[in-house]
This record gives sequence, C-alpha cells and structure tokens, in this order.
Amino acid sequence: MNQLRRTVAAVAVLLTMQSASQARIGWTLDQCREVYGKETNVSIPPAGVLHEVFDFSVGNFFVGVTFLGDKVAYIYYFKEGPDWGKKFSDEEINNLLEKNSGGLVWKPQGIGGKPHELWIAESKTLYLLWTAYQRSTAVMTAEYCDDSLAKDPRPTLSIQTVEYKKLVEEDSERRLQELQKQDHTQLWQQWRDEAKQRKEQQAKEQKEDKQAAEKATEGL
Repeated sequence: MNQLRRTVAAVAVLLTMQSASQARIGWTLDQCREVYGKETNVSIPPAGVLHEVFDFSVGNFFVGVTFLGDKVAYIYYFKEGPDWGKKFSDEEINNLLEKNSGGLVWKPQGIGGKPHELWIAESKTLYLLWTAYQRSTAVMTAEYCDDSLAKDPRPTLSIQTVEYKKLVEEDSERRLQELQKQDHTQLWQQWRDEAKQRKEQQAKEQKEDKQAAEKATEGL
C-alpha cells in the first residue's frame, strides 16, 4: 500500500512538472488540440475507455494519445505519408523522449532493470526500452519497436506512465479471467448437453430393445 501511495504521489508530481514544462505526457485534451490541431479520429476498442485513443496528424507523424482522468497517460508515434514504415533516427527518438520527460532523465533499461535491447528473431523486431524515475520510483516507461525489417513495417515509439501500465495490465488480467470463466461455463454446458443426449439415446435404445423383445416373444 505504501509503495502504491509513493507511486501515485510520484505520478502526480510528474504530471504537474510536465504541465508546466509543456511536455506531452500530462497534457489535457485542450492542450493537445492547441498544439496538434483537431483530432482526426477517436476510437474506443472493445476493451473499453481505458484504451480510448485520440488520433492526431502532426507533420509526417501520427500521434495517438490515451487519457487517464483528464491527462495524457499514454502516447505513441509512428511515421505516416511518404515516410510510412521508416525507422526513427536516434535524434528523433531522443527528441520525443525529452519532450515527454517532464525534466526527468530516461535510463536505457526496461522496467525492473530489464535489458535495454531485445531482439525477436522470429518477427525481425528490435525493442529498445527506457525507464524514467522520480527519485527511486519508476514513473514512466518508453518502448521503441523497430520492425523495419519485417514485411509490413511500422516502427513505433510509445511512452506511458507506470500507473497507466499497471491499470492496463490489471484490466487485461481481469478480462482474461472473465474469458476463462466464460469458457468454463460453456464447457460445463456442453458437457451437460452431451450427457443429456447420451441419456436420451440410452432410453431410446432401451425402449427399442424392449419393443423388439415383446415382438419376438409375441404369442409364446
């Protein structure tokens, strides 16, 4: 509980800092519109409003943002137009990380001290990971997915608060449990239906056997 309180407090401090320094994480929707212009689309996937995405087109970049409360808690970028599918330069990555840092320093590592680089040979994808800390508490994570060697590439840089990441993971776990429960209910119903069919078939066969026996012994 104390750790959760420290994390929430750190996130609150971060969002305040970011609002003052005009960073992207921590912006309100009005601030996004002020800089990016009117959103081009708003999508609410089946997973619900926690994953609601506001789309913006800024130069040669697509920008998607998701809010937690009324502040941007998740943002991702990829190139569009003639630059569709092109990888980010180191300067572009560093610039976007800096814009979303709120004055914090990004450490090249995954959350929990995991490695900075991860290569998935099967999908020909390189992942680069960063974590930003408020004192010793992880506050934000960033991930650059470079799939420029894949068949349909779309290199993407995504940044999110740890609070948002935690809520998404909890939501995903809850939905998975619901699906498993539904599957178990369906399997149980299927088993009951099959048992009922077997019982009805046995009763039918017994009746037919009895009728056949009565016919065979008729007149004896």
